Amino acid sequence: MTIHRLLLWYPLSALCFSVFGQSPVQRMNWPVTNGTVNAIEVDGLTGRVLIGGNFTIVGPNAPFGAVLTYPASAPAPGHERPNARVRAVVPDGSGGWYIGGDFTQVGAQIRNGLAHILPDGTCDGWDPGSNLATAQVFALAMSGGYIYAGGEFTSLDASSSRDLARITLSGTVDSTFPDNAGATGSVRCLATDGTKLYVGGDFTIAGNTNLVSITTAGSGSMDAWSPSPDAMVRAMRVSGGALYVAGDFLQTGASPRNRAAAFDLSMGVLLA
Repeated sequence: MTIHRLLLWYPLSALCFSVFGQSPVQRMNWPVTNGTVNAIEVDGLTGRVLIGGNFTIVGPNAPFGAVLTYPASAPAPGHERPNARVRAVVPDGSGGWYIGGDFTQVGAQIRNGLAHILPDGTCDGWDPGSNLATAQVFALAMSGGYIYAGGEFTSLDASSSRDLARITLSGTVDSTFPDNAGATGSVRCLATDGTKLYVGGDFTIAGNTNLVSITTAGSGSMDAWSPSPDAMVRAMRVSGGALYVAGDFLQTGASPRNRAAAFDLSMGVLLA
């Protein structure tokens, strides 16, 4: 068999090194895409990384020069692919993934904005988005045997959940869970500490704007906590007893916070 190779050279000065762990080192062999990446998750069980977004090609990162070998390496084969943008991903804890976005099909199966991908890359029968055809899912979270989905939709499956829904692992939408009925705007991000669901975006719910928390026990209940950022919350993470948020806001409540803020979850107050 003949191996075809293309060798391009780039200067040594283009490389970056770290001495004695003083700074992180960029992994120059990490794959890149030809479009926007909206979501990335690591599956601790398998060590695999899943990315989703508005791209059609994933390939090696090789700035200014590369050594190419035919046949070239590629993403794992056999995975059924969505037909449009993926905006959110969350591992299922068993080597598979839940995905959300703008798609209406995964592989040969109709899946409107929500789907479950098994460890072998196939799409299973989980299909809570059966009437979500023209809507979008921006955020996903998993906790306590439920999948939480946020986005821009006015109904989900047979329920009237608006912009926010709680879904069982069997694919049934929990119609008793608090939603954004009567709200304006959309849910852009979700985070959970196991007992509470933090919801961020560009919305108004019961007088609260852009950031709320919901106690998830039982059918769920909206908390009184109301930090009210003055503009959209785009991203959130829970870590070490704190909630970190980022977005377009310039203040939360009466406190100046230029597009980033952190809250002590034990007291619900801003960190300095």
